[in-house]
Amino acid sequence: MREILPEEWERILGIIGKDELKLKSGQLPDLKSFSRAKELLEESLKAALPQGRSALLFSGGVDSALLARLMEGREFTAYCVGFKGETTKYPEDLEFADRIAQSLGIRLKTRLLNLPQAEKAFRKAVQLVGQDVVKASVAAVEIAAISEAKKDGFDTIVGGLGAEETFAGYQRHRLAEDVTAECIRGLRKCWDQDIVRENAIADAYSVRGVFPFLHPSVVHLSFRMPDKWKCSGGRDKIVLRELASDLDIPFYDRKKRAAQYGSRFHVALAHLSRKHISKKDYLHSVDLNISSGE
Repeated sequence: MREILPEEWERILGIIGKDELKLKSGQLPDLKSFSRAKELLEESLKAALPQGRSALLFSGGVDSALLARLMEGREFTAYCVGFKGETTKYPEDLEFADRIAQSLGIRLKTRLLNLPQAEKAFRKAVQLVGQDVVKASVAAVEIAAISEAKKDGFDTIVGGLGAEETFAGYQRHRLAEDVTAECIRGLRKCWDQDIVRENAIADAYSVRGVFPFLHPSVVHLSFRMPDKWKCSGGRDKIVLRELASDLDIPFYDRKKRAAQYGSRFHVALAHLSRKHISKKDYLHSVDLNISSGE
C-alpha cells in the first residue's frame, strides 16, 4: 500500500497530542448522542474511502464488513485468503467472508492456499518485514491477498488497519481504567508495530493503501466519544458494531480473530516449522536462505 511517510505520521501524532491535551483539560467535549455519533462515524468513514476502483482486504470481521457496506456504489472487489492442509479445518475468515458477501451482495474473490503456496508467502514476508513471528504471519496473509488483487489490476487497496486501536478492540482496552488513554497509547505505537510493515508491502507491490480507521477525522471522532461507547461490559468496538447492526450487516458481534488465526496461516507456519526448534527458528532459516540466494 502507498507508503505512509514519517512526516504524515508525525502530523497524525500531532493531532492525537492536541486532542489528548484537550481531553485532560476538559476542552474536548463528549458527543452527547450515541445515534449522532454513529451518524458522524458513517459520514467520516465514507469520506475517507477512495472514489476510484479499489480492492478491499476482507476478513469477514466487523471492520472490513462495515467498510464493504460503506463502499456500496463504488467499484471494488473484496479479497479473502486462507490456508487449508489435507487434514486441517476450513479457515474461519473464508467461511464468514463468503456468508457476509452473499448477504451484502458484494463481489468477493477467495483463494485457498496449500502448504507450498503458503511457504512462498512466508518467504516473501520474511524478505520484506523480517523474522518476527507475528509481523511475518500478518504480512504473509496480506501478501497473499494483495498478490491476487494485483493480478486483477488493482493498485488501490483498502484495509481495516487502525480499527482496534481507534475503537478499543483488544483485551487491554477492556481491562483499562481509561479506555481512550489506552487507545492513544496504542496509536502512538502503531508506526513500529504496523505501519512499517504496511510500508514495506506497499513498496514491494507498488500499491496505494487507504486506511479509513486511521484517518484523522475518524480518530478525532473516537476521542470525543465516552469510553462506554467503545468498550463496556465485555464488548469491544461497540459503536462500530452497533453501526454495523444498523446497516444490516450479519455477524456484527463476531469476536476479533487476528489475521494469521482467522486465515489459519498460523497452522501453515506450524507445519513449516516442524523440522525446526521453533517458528522463529524456521523464519530465521528462511532469512538465511534468502540472504544466501537460495
